[in-house]
Order: sequence, then C-alpha cells, then structure tokens
Amino acid sequence: MTPRFVALAVVLLVSACQGAAGARPSPTPSPRPVPATARPPVDAILADAQVGLPRTGGLDHIGVLEAAHTQLNQAAALDLYRSWGWVDQATRVWALGSQDSEEWLLLTVRQDGARRAFTFYSDQRAAATAQAGPCGAAATALDECAEWQTESGTTILGRRGPFVFQLTARGADADRLALLQAQKLT
Repeated sequence: MTPRFVALAVVLLVSACQGAAGARPSPTPSPRPVPATARPPVDAILADAQVGLPRTGGLDHIGVLEAAHTQLNQAAALDLYRSWGWVDQATRVWALGSQDSEEWLLLTVRQDGARRAFTFYSDQRAAATAQAGPCGAAATALDECAEWQTESGTTILGRRGPFVFQLTARGADADRLALLQAQKLT
C-alpha cells in the first residue's frame, strides 16, 4: 500500500466515525402562523340595498398595479401601495336625484399597512379640505376614523383591522352608512 492510500483510508475512517457522533438532530420546525383570512372587498363593501340608492358605477378586484396605473407618479404610487401590503380594492358609486354616495374599500395584508394607508389618505384629504372632525356612531366600531364636512357632503375615512374605506355622501346619511360598513368588517 502506498502512503497516500493509507492516509486517505485513515481520513475516511475518522470522518465516518465522527460523522455519526458529531451529528446534531435537525431542529423541529416551528409551526408557521396561520394568516387570518379576510373577505375580499367585493364581498365586504356596502350592498346596494344598505345604501338605498341604485348603483351607477364601481369596480371590483383592483390590484396594486391597476391602482398605481391611475396615479400621476406611477412608480412612487406602486412603491407606496406595496409598502402597505395592498391586496385588493373595490369601489362603488350610487346615485338618485340629488342624493349620491361613493365608497372605496381597500384590503391590506397587515394591520400596520392599513394604519399607514389610513394616515396617508387622512393627510391627503386634510390637505385638500379643512381639518377632520370627530366621527359619529361609526367611530365606536372602527380602529380609526376621521370625518370631513364640506358644502357638498360628508366624507368619512375609516379603518378596521386590515381594511381601510372612504365613504362620501351627499344628501344621504354618511354616519349611518359608515356604521353599516364598520359592522360588515367585524
């Protein structure tokens, strides 16, 4: 036998013996958290019968790319919406005579994302109108709520868990509609 062959045999024998003794059991995988499921916005947005006005428009299943596409700075909007964990959005418009209401409902992956979306839309709305006032009855059923009164109607922005919604009503009871929406999100 050559010295090279003997050295190789010794190395193999030593590593084979140490491999079994030095092996550690693989750690038991920890259970993965089960994500809470939320209804898609199309199922959670106010129903036409709840509003009491005929629907005149709306969109369902608005994804992050479609939402960003409607913005002036699409790249910045896409980054912002993704940072919230944007999942899906639905919109509705109802009108009859001098009464009309419109709503959008956004679902995010995380409550933290919904908080940041709420803050963004609240700041955006406050910059365009006066300071937000206290919410009506809907506030008790929401995690966050802001309300703006203008000459043409009332706008309520609300957050419940991973959902954010904005409801604007003219000639209709915005507080009642916001409370109904909050209850649908529980």
